[in-house]
Order: sequence, then C-alpha cells, then structure tokens
Amino acid sequence: MQLNELHIQNFGQLKNRTFTFEPGLSIITGENEQGKSTLLNCIKAMFFGLSGTRRSIRENERQRFWPWDGGPLAANLVFTHEGVRYRLERSFGKTKASDQCSLMTDITGQVVPLPGQQEVGQFMFGVTADEFANTVFIGQLQSPLTGPDDSMLSKLGNL
Repeated sequence: MQLNELHIQNFGQLKNRTFTFEPGLSIITGENEQGKSTLLNCIKAMFFGLSGTRRSIRENERQRFWPWDGGPLAANLVFTHEGVRYRLERSFGKTKASDQCSLMTDITGQVVPLPGQQEVGQFMFGVTADEFANTVFIGQLQSPLTGPDDSMLSKLGNL
C-alpha cells in the first residue's frame, strides 16, 4: 500500500488541509500540538472508522476528533494497493450508523463494494485496526509490537 494524498475537510484541529505522500517511508515531525497524532489517527479512521461508544473522551475517538469548529468530520484519501489507485471518501456523523464511506477506483470512479460490515482496511489489507495501529504507524506514547507472530509478519509483508 502507498498513501498518495489525504485531504482533511475537518478532523480534530485539522481543517481544509491536504497532505501529499511520496513513495517510501514517511516520517511526520513537528512541534507539540501541531496535529501529528491527529493526522495519523485520521489515516487510521479512514481505513477502520471511529470508535464512539465510550463516555470518556480519551476512549471515544468520535468525541476526541470531532472538529473544533463544529463542522462536518470528513476526509478523502487516495492510495495505491496492488497496482490499483483508489479514492476513499469518508464522513462521520454523531453515531456509527450515520457514517458514510465510499471506496472507488480513482481512475474510473467505479465503486468497490465492501462485504457486510467489514471496514476498508480489513477488506483491503487483511489486518485489524489494532494491528494497523501497532505496526503501520507508531503514534505518540505508543510502542510497536515487541514480538509479532508469523501471521502478523506475513500480513505486513503483504502490505
């Protein structure tokens, strides 16, 4: 998988921002409170949705990343996987039932149907949100898995 471009309409403190990613390893750096962790969480949310059932804002991503100005929580992500370029458009409502998600090929606009209640990341890459968060990116105050089993290494190799 290669991230190409992420446009954030509104996600936490980030508003109307576009990020372009070059092939290879991307390292996000900057001063405290500039949105680095928010950017990483937006990428994860694009592929796996937002949790939103807990009362504590620390454990409720939907509350934690609701736009500061009250605008719509939404983003578009262009990525390439197995030689195909995709566009993922997502908007989040107050509840999971009101979320909207559309995955399509970027060149033709053909919609890619998602089976059942499966999230895009699980469908496309065969990993869970936790596996993604613990291996594909390392956010602030997190650490990578210390000894992933063979199945995890196999999944990572397929990304």
